[in-house]
Amino acid sequence: MEWNGIPPRGLVTSAFQEMAVDMCRGRDLLSVAKQLSVAYSTLERWYYQLAPQRLAQPKEHEAPEVVCLDEFALQKGHKYGVNLMDAQTGHIWQVTEGRSREQVRNALQQWPFRKAPHVVVTDLAPGMAETVRQVWKHTLVVADKFHVIQLFSKALEATRKRTHARGTHRRGRHEQRLLHTIPDKLKPEELQELKNWLAEDPHLKRLYFALQDIRTVYAVQTQEAGEEALQKWIDDHLYSP
Repeated sequence: MEWNGIPPRGLVTSAFQEMAVDMCRGRDLLSVAKQLSVAYSTLERWYYQLAPQRLAQPKEHEAPEVVCLDEFALQKGHKYGVNLMDAQTGHIWQVTEGRSREQVRNALQQWPFRKAPHVVVTDLAPGMAETVRQVWKHTLVVADKFHVIQLFSKALEATRKRTHARGTHRRGRHEQRLLHTIPDKLKPEELQELKNWLAEDPHLKRLYFALQDIRTVYAVQTQEAGEEALQKWIDDHLYSP
């Protein structure tokens, strides 16, 4: 017997398969499979059959002006890839396996739009900016905020471990929170504790306020104010040891 909407030798309608795949947006396949009482392997097969048909087609969209270029682990420690994401909408337009400079260059050359982006935001990996400029000569390369802040966080942590007496693990976690939390989110007694601690360690204090000042740069809302804040940061910290 045949039923409308159920393919030959199938057990569910095409509409149900499409609904199941749509439910996977922003969720993992396992949780959706459990919710629908469908075998994980079955849902996985539906997903990889139907999901590509639902992807946005570049020919139907204007080329993004600002793109985020990031690497990610396909299999941590073994297999990596890079993706190119529209910074305005969050849509990932391209995923390519590999993260070597040659593989990144090939990925950029496969960009599905005719027009190169005006800006590429990426991490601080050596050679990444140079690789982008080799393919897209007139594209601006911007270091993303997360990795810039991470430089300060690593320097703070290294100095804390080197200069401060080792205590319990709990004490170390407490010190990390004092150093890395935005001051406005600390309690008054924690701010006072931090103030006393920094007064005893001038080098740690310089690093700490360099971090707070760079956060001020990122907090401004206009290009003019940003340029002024960045120049002030350079003037204040250019000769810091």
